[in-house]
Amino acid sequence: MSAVSAVSAAGTGATVAPAGLAAVAARAERGVVSLIVERPSGVAATGSADGTRTTGGSGVLIATGGLLVTNEHVVRGARAIHAVAEEGQLFDVTVVATDLPTDLAVARLQGDVS
Repeated sequence: MSAVSAVSAAGTGATVAPAGLAAVAARAERGVVSLIVERPSGVAATGSADGTRTTGGSGVLIATGGLLVTNEHVVRGARAIHAVAEEGQLFDVTVVATDLPTDLAVARLQGDVS
């Protein structure tokens, strides 16, 4: 397999043939969630009637039990965070830790994440 017909897996030395790349992407996609973040709008006219502004982001599941990583700026100042999984399930999200200098946040999906 030539370097032109393969993609190196970062840091592993392994390669993935283009035909197998779709399978790898499909498997990885199951670990990605969409985040719906509710935060105070600051100005009621720019948000909803209750003064909440909704923004979006994404997160990647990193461990069983619903632990995920996202960006700190996505969750900063959030009033509530919800995650939508690939199958459409909706979960409440709790922030576990944030690190402003690296713009990373760790959060956990609440409920039955099996």
